[in-house]
Amino acid sequence: MVFFISVSAFSQTIPSKNLIKVFKRSDVDQTQKFADLCSELLLNFNERNFNLRVREIQKYLRNNTDERVRIRTFMYERFGYQKINKPDTLNTAIHYFKMIKLAGPLKDEQLLSELYSKYAALCAPSEKLYYLLKCIGIREHIGLSHFSDISANYYWASELLYSITDYRSSSTYAARCVSLYKEKDKRDFLLHYILAVDLAGASYLKINQPDSAIYYYQHINNLIDDRIANPSRYKSPMTPQMLEVWRGVVKGGMAKAYMLQKKYAAAYTLLLQNLKSSTHFEQWDDVAGVQNSLAKIDELEQRIPLAISRYLQAYHLASKSSKLAILESSAEGLSTAFATQQQYDSAYIYHKRYLQWKSKLDQNINQSRLDIVKTQVDFEKMEKELLQSQNNLLNQKRIRNSILITIVFLTAIALLLYNRKRLQMSLQNEKLEKEKQISDAGIIYAQQQIDFFIQNIAEKNNLVKQLQTQLTMADNAEVTLALNHFTILTEEDWQKFKVNFETINPRFLYRLKQKMPQITQGEQRVMVLTKLGFSTKEMANATGVSSETIRSVISRMRKKFNLNADIRTIANEI
Repeated sequence: MVFFISVSAFSQTIPSKNLIKVFKRSDVDQTQKFADLCSELLLNFNERNFNLRVREIQKYLRNNTDERVRIRTFMYERFGYQKINKPDTLNTAIHYFKMIKLAGPLKDEQLLSELYSKYAALCAPSEKLYYLLKCIGIREHIGLSHFSDISANYYWASELLYSITDYRSSSTYAARCVSLYKEKDKRDFLLHYILAVDLAGASYLKINQPDSAIYYYQHINNLIDDRIANPSRYKSPMTPQMLEVWRGVVKGGMAKAYMLQKKYAAAYTLLLQNLKSSTHFEQWDDVAGVQNSLAKIDELEQRIPLAISRYLQAYHLASKSSKLAILESSAEGLSTAFATQQQYDSAYIYHKRYLQWKSKLDQNINQSRLDIVKTQVDFEKMEKELLQSQNNLLNQKRIRNSILITIVFLTAIALLLYNRKRLQMSLQNEKLEKEKQISDAGIIYAQQQIDFFIQNIAEKNNLVKQLQTQLTMADNAEVTLALNHFTILTEEDWQKFKVNFETINPRFLYRLKQKMPQITQGEQRVMVLTKLGFSTKEMANATGVSSETIRSVISRMRKKFNLNADIRTIANEI
């Protein structure tokens, strides 16, 4: 309230973001808050600002899917165009019906009630009553205090119910409409209020409740008296002529109530006054109705010629405006009156006309009722289609969400498996790297051992040479004996050497056995030493045998394995 009061003094200063905020409301105050915005638009209208607002909201809607804001914007635009008499091709029943369909999935009955009310004002007569009753039903459920235009809904519904002869329902809705008017509204909208009171009185007459009818018509009389006595209290611009016309209507209504009470004298007096007023102001349909009522009293009181005269006047006037109810009543009265006068030909003619007008009137009423049923069926079909469409969208959304969840789930599994594989590969790489480091370290160590072995062999060869030189010089028998039994490479040395050799030449001995399956251990030593580049003499010294023995072993290997190439070449190729 503070918000709206603060902006009411300025020319449409409510920014579009605040409009959107109100448009988004879905609580029970949404209707009143939207009505406040429309009032602000009307009181402080500025076409440039209005168009700017609409453009900004339309821009918001292009970037945001918000059906509630879209509907409210549509209604806001229509209100603005209507108040400035701007041509508006969208202010039609078709476009409001589109808004009804758009609002369906929102499941907001209050918003729907507003659209039903707007649609009822624009749609075909056959649809009006159904949508008004739906609107009223929703609003009664929510609470009438939240809707400022509810009295108009009751009035339209009552009028339409009266037209299809559902007088009991019509009286209920008309009485409810009257009760909703506050004192200020009665003064500001006096004509509307009097119409509602008159409708209530007419409806009670139709259901044979004259006391209620008299109460409402007397109320109109009191209003007219107060309007004449205190004109400054009323904003409603009713002329003295209009007030006199309504005086006549009141008298006619009161007279019909007296007729139901069989107070024919009092009724006749009021009807004559009503006839004079209606004739003066040329209210010819009302004149026809009054003449019918006067003729009925004349008929009851056996003034048959006068009754026939009044019925004929009523029939003639009603024929000009095709008032079926008056034509039916006049024809029925004439048929009865002529029969009383034993003018059977005329009685037959008017009885035939009575049946004709009654049939047409019943046909129109039944068609209206059928239209209401058809409208209800069409609406329920639309709701069913909307529900089916909504269910299809929900199913599509569920399928889409299921697919997305499945994709996310599979992606998560794939990522886990990928990370697990990466971890395994990383661990494997680390293991291989460590093994490589160990292997490289082993190879280096083996190479060092081989180098140490070769160096050791070289040192032992030098020692042998020194011993031989000493033997030659000293011709010492003990030295000669020691030399003959000296073994440079022992069995233990060979095993250590073999391990180191296989480290740097891992496949040599395996391939050697494949090439020479029956090779002996001594022959293996010769091939290994050959691979290392030892001469025949160095091999002899290393193995503790003579050079002749080494040559003999080599010669035997050539024959045994049928070797055509040099043994050193074969060793290098393996």
